[in-house]
Amino acid sequence: MNSSITEINLENVEVIDANAFYRCFKLQKVHLLRLSSVSDYIFANSALRSIVIGDSLFEIGKYFAAYCFSLESVTIGANVQIVNDGAFDSCINLTYFELQSITTIGQYAFQGTGLPTLELTDKIVRIGNYAFSQSSITKIVFNPNITSCLLGKYCFYRCQRIRFISIPSNYILGDYLLSECMNLESIELGNPIVPIYFAAGCISLKKFICENLTRVRQYSFSMCGNLTSINLSKVVQIEKSSFEYCVSLVVSEWPKVRAMVILGNNAFQYCKSLKITEIPPNYNIFNGLFLGCSSIEEVNVEVSSLQQYLFMACTSLKRVNCSQVTFIINNCFSYCTSLEEVYFANLTIIRPYSFLNAGPIKFMEIPPKAALYQDSFRNSGIKVVKMLDQPYFYGMPFLNCTNLEKIILGPTWTYFEAFRFTNCTKLSTIEIIENTNLTTYNNMLFNTQKTILYYFFDQTENLELQIPSTVINIRPNAFINARNLQKVTISNYVAFSDFSFNGCLSLEKFVYETTSTPDFNPDTMYDFIFDINLSSNMFSNCKNLKEVEISADILSIGSYCFANCSELKTIDFPESCRMCGEGCFCNCSKLNKINFTQFCHISDFCFMGCTELSKIELSETIVVIGQSAFQETAIKNFDVPDSTIEIGNLCFKNCQKLKKVVLGAGITSLPGLDKDGKYIGLFYGSSIKTLMIPNTTVDISPCAFVNCRNINLKFISKEHPLYRIEGQALIDKSSSTLITTFGELPRVYEIPDTVTTLGSYSINPYIEPVFVNGNKVFDAGNGSPVILIPKSVKIINKDSFYGNTYMYTICYDGDYVQSNELDNDLAQNFYVKDNYGSPKIFGADAKVEKCNKYIPDQLRYRFISGWSIYEIVLLVISIVLFLALVGILIAILVVYCKKRKMKNEGME
Repeated sequence: MNSSITEINLENVEVIDANAFYRCFKLQKVHLLRLSSVSDYIFANSALRSIVIGDSLFEIGKYFAAYCFSLESVTIGANVQIVNDGAFDSCINLTYFELQSITTIGQYAFQGTGLPTLELTDKIVRIGNYAFSQSSITKIVFNPNITSCLLGKYCFYRCQRIRFISIPSNYILGDYLLSECMNLESIELGNPIVPIYFAAGCISLKKFICENLTRVRQYSFSMCGNLTSINLSKVVQIEKSSFEYCVSLVVSEWPKVRAMVILGNNAFQYCKSLKITEIPPNYNIFNGLFLGCSSIEEVNVEVSSLQQYLFMACTSLKRVNCSQVTFIINNCFSYCTSLEEVYFANLTIIRPYSFLNAGPIKFMEIPPKAALYQDSFRNSGIKVVKMLDQPYFYGMPFLNCTNLEKIILGPTWTYFEAFRFTNCTKLSTIEIIENTNLTTYNNMLFNTQKTILYYFFDQTENLELQIPSTVINIRPNAFINARNLQKVTISNYVAFSDFSFNGCLSLEKFVYETTSTPDFNPDTMYDFIFDINLSSNMFSNCKNLKEVEISADILSIGSYCFANCSELKTIDFPESCRMCGEGCFCNCSKLNKINFTQFCHISDFCFMGCTELSKIELSETIVVIGQSAFQETAIKNFDVPDSTIEIGNLCFKNCQKLKKVVLGAGITSLPGLDKDGKYIGLFYGSSIKTLMIPNTTVDISPCAFVNCRNINLKFISKEHPLYRIEGQALIDKSSSTLITTFGELPRVYEIPDTVTTLGSYSINPYIEPVFVNGNKVFDAGNGSPVILIPKSVKIINKDSFYGNTYMYTICYDGDYVQSNELDNDLAQNFYVKDNYGSPKIFGADAKVEKCNKYIPDQLRYRFISGWSIYEIVLLVISIVLFLALVGILIAILVVYCKKRKMKNEGME
């Protein structure tokens, strides 16, 4: 082992132990004429060029001469029958080895060898896994007379020089047998079953012949892009992905057997040259079978159900007859962009996305009682739909069918739901056949009495509409596709259903001017309750709505009624209107003035996002102002009426122009934290400068003013019965407890010496948060790292400093032992006086030293935020000016020196 010998005589040696000549890099030739027993790795990694083995040896050991890269020939005796695992693995120059006596070849035995030809004798019964993988074999001769021989997995894997192979039926084939033999062009197979990954990745394979083929296992011919033809007439099973990405494949004959034929998942996906015209009833087809088969043009389907992705992306498919089909699963015909005709007779269910982006489908009749699911025809090019019986709708099956022009409704339809056809912007014709419940008039769909308006389908440009006086109810989403409607006038009382005008993108003006008494006739009221109001989401997303004139005596405005009406600037309501729903005007970004004097309630999110709303007139009887009601508005000053008893959380959040708020006498409390520990202060993130607090406000949360940088608290009366203000501290009078600090505190903050107790969450310096996409990513400052506590303070709660995230140092002048452990992880230094009665404070070591007010660089704003762009520009300008000044001075000095020199020369 590891010897430098170049030659050795082993002719009389009978036994050699393991690793005997391992790594003998100079040993080139051995004769083993009497060798009868060998162990493993005898000549592995040596420089041998030839080996001669006599007749006494029966079995070649494992990795016998593996990695002998110079080995060229091996001559074996007549009695050698077994070549064990890896015996000649990676002998890349081995070109001669006779197999005449061999019966068993182990795994990896000849992997990566240079053998040019392989002739398998009738004695060989087993060839192991990877036995000849990645070898240089150009020709393999199989013996047809052999009784049986097992070819192991990956046996000829990546043999890149094989071009033709013919395997008789008496060979048992292992999986991956010929996979990734990239120059293999032709295969003849006698075995009727093709194993797993048999020829996967054989990108040059053009021809495959198997006269008795009955079963093709999974991935057998995956990625064989040049395979042109195959006969499947006797096949009973094709497993998943067997022929996937065989882009040149044409099936000469499809299965003709009477038994059940199983065609597995994605078996022919992206076989772009494949065609099929008939799917008989005995075919059991699975998901994605013909996905991406772009040459299929017409097919007659006789099975009862179509699986998901079955014909997805068959871009040339034009006609499909599905007369026997009862069930279509998700994405079955999605992206069939040439599909023109589909015929159903017994269909009962169309699942989501079945016809996603399919079409142009010229005409489709939906069979009686069929169930259409959400997005069944989404984005399809369907033009005409006939539905004699009213289907079972789930969601919006025809969403975004922008080419749908006409629907035909049969006699059983009793009502119509427009939202099922959302964004069908070309739908301009509705035909009614023998129906006594529905009628059309002036491009509108009504009940026969014309009291209920179901759908408006006029696509005329710049349209103005007068709602007929017979109408007493407009159903949900009735104007969902009215993209050209600019003005609507209503002259009688109408009950508006939710989303009535939602999405009317061109609507600019709405007039509701009736003064007549509403019709409460029960014969015309049907199943709805008459309600004199503007409904929820009635005008939501009407982005061009500018004018709303309402003289009708409406009672309320529904939730999100005008949400996202970004062009609406002002609006007036009749005195009869008393209530508005949640989010009524949210995101009306141009709304700048509104009269709310008759309202007694401002709902949650009512004006949230009205970024130009700077003034609002309120009633003196307003009782409740809801959560986030004025969030992100432009309001500058706000006086809360005395009638108001509740202001919702985050009411003025992020109001960047807010200057002054005067609280009314009805406000008894100011919130700060919710039960989940989230900040809910009324003014969170706003620019408020002055908050006037009445004597009736007796419950102020310590977190009420968190993230209010400029806030200053004042009492409306000269004195407050419960609180006093000292500097930036709000203090409880009776107990001298610090309730909270407010505004931007100095970096070294000294607590007033009148305080005896620090309440929970009482220290709240302003720490500016930085948000990205609505999520806080870091803090741009760090509040007050140093806190000075006077000797008057006796009690300090463990969470007093909860809001002072970056607190680093506490200096305590008192003598009361503080045993509570703080939650502030950054706190490092705790300084006390000589009279402090314990070596510990807040669970840490107390330092009896002078208070060190040093703030480390890591807690300085410049260290955290770096230089701003303006500071960088100023620095660059300063440097340039300095260099220019230096240059000018040098120039002046040079000129002066030259003149002086010239003057001196002249004098001489």
